[in-house]
Amino acid sequence: MIGPVIAIIFVNSFIGRAAVELLPGYAGEVFGGEAGVLAILVSSAGFGAVIGGLWFGLGARRDRLMPVVVVNTLLLALGHVSLAAAGRIEVAMASLAVMGFGLTITGISIQTIVQSEVDDTLRGRVMSVYGVMWIGSPGLGALVMGSVSDLTGIRWPVLGAAVLLLTFWTWVWRRERRGVGV
Repeated sequence: MIGPVIAIIFVNSFIGRAAVELLPGYAGEVFGGEAGVLAILVSSAGFGAVIGGLWFGLGARRDRLMPVVVVNTLLLALGHVSLAAAGRIEVAMASLAVMGFGLTITGISIQTIVQSEVDDTLRGRVMSVYGVMWIGSPGLGALVMGSVSDLTGIRWPVLGAAVLLLTFWTWVWRRERRGVGV
């Protein structure tokens, strides 16, 4: 039961969070900006994350977290699509806010699922794996996406990440719909 949930956090981190790690290049290549543009983009993702944290803290039903994970994985993918297509900074800001929201909700939900489903004797080990996936994999994903962007420009890796996230979301959604559990 926990293995597929850890897979979700890995994919969302390796692919989904990697785009946020590439924002300095995105700000420069797409919007021709420097520190001020980067600050606006990063703040937009942070704004979405704060709203997501508040929403989760104030209203999430902790007995139905997998549907929340499924919906927010889709939001994350759609945010990537929108960011890849963004020609205006306002669109990029909205896309990043959606991505920040989706990442935060997914991360909190999966951490809650893991903490409540794992046997007490294994919780520390499993949470260590969770931590490695959540903290370590965005850097690896950014390395891959950054390498691809050297060849194609920065929009194509973000769009590719969206396609991979949508493919992964389809797998998660089908499992959840069949009641297999993820």
